[in-house]
Amino acid sequence: MLGVSVTTRFLYSVLQGKEYSGKSKKNEPLHRLIDHLAKDLRTCYDKPIPIEGVSWTKQVHLICLGFKGDLQGLIKVGKLSRNFMRDTATGNGPGICHLCRAGQEGMPWHNTEYCAMKAMKKDVPPPWKEEPSLVAQLPHSPSHKAQFFCVDLFHTLLKGVFGDIAANCVVSCYDLNIFGKLSIDKLLEYIYNDLRGFCKQRSLQLHMNERLPGIEETWKDYVSDMVGALKSASAFMHTLHHSGLWLLDAERDALICDGLASVNFFQRLADTAFSLGYTRWKYQPKYHFFAEVLYSLQEARELDVPAMNPLSWATQLDEDFVGKISTASRQVSSRTIHTRTVQKYLLLLRAHWDS
Repeated sequence: MLGVSVTTRFLYSVLQGKEYSGKSKKNEPLHRLIDHLAKDLRTCYDKPIPIEGVSWTKQVHLICLGFKGDLQGLIKVGKLSRNFMRDTATGNGPGICHLCRAGQEGMPWHNTEYCAMKAMKKDVPPPWKEEPSLVAQLPHSPSHKAQFFCVDLFHTLLKGVFGDIAANCVVSCYDLNIFGKLSIDKLLEYIYNDLRGFCKQRSLQLHMNERLPGIEETWKDYVSDMVGALKSASAFMHTLHHSGLWLLDAERDALICDGLASVNFFQRLADTAFSLGYTRWKYQPKYHFFAEVLYSLQEARELDVPAMNPLSWATQLDEDFVGKISTASRQVSSRTIHTRTVQKYLLLLRAHWDS
């Protein structure tokens, strides 16, 4: 949706973390709030909402397609007992993913090959002990209950796998002394100025420059893989942002190709760093959730069905909206924080509408 996030999102409620978190409360106040939201959403589905000022309809039914948020949010709202915090050193735990059996015995979550991912999808039990309100009360596919809780690309990639790739590349260049005897501060300044000049010359947004001075012959393959990981990650995001809601076959195939390339480069870099004794390129659970995104695209291709742009489940603008509400909450008394924050939100919304 185009426009300022305040005008394209809706604030349902305000609830401080201390009101529901902790061992004694166990998120119960939050669950009661979500239960109330689920009932309201169900009512909006059953009873049409009157619409004025448009010619094509006089009423709409609200259909909730899914819940998106960071992994911590999914765990709390979805009551997910199978989640990324359940990883074990032996790999024989309850599983790290609500969508499959990754992390259970014989199902290593870092194995992202299509056949391995497909095997993880067989005979998957529900990821909760008690069905969450959103699933229990809202209409959805009975065979895809867990998929109601969607993987958010903003936290999975930009603040996850792709962010890790960028950070590991910076520190790896420092490890290999590619930039000479520069301090880490000078190194970061050098990288920033180099990137800014590169992009300015070509009228581009900020992307990684392939020119890395002073590379020894020993490290050329290692650095080449870093460049490949950065290029494939950049190409993946470029396709996402330049595609519509429903992907063309060529766009879907490009996402699969670039996504798998970035995953493969990450694996090779992790293996190389391990053999060299560097603590770099560590596998994180978000690596598996990126594989879940790629698997959904591969499955759509195999079944010859339309594929939705995974960017539709990203939360960049939602995070911007939450940030504005959070800013408003810091400008009021703690005693009246809930009521006054909602009031400030309404004033902010009115100000943007009037402008």
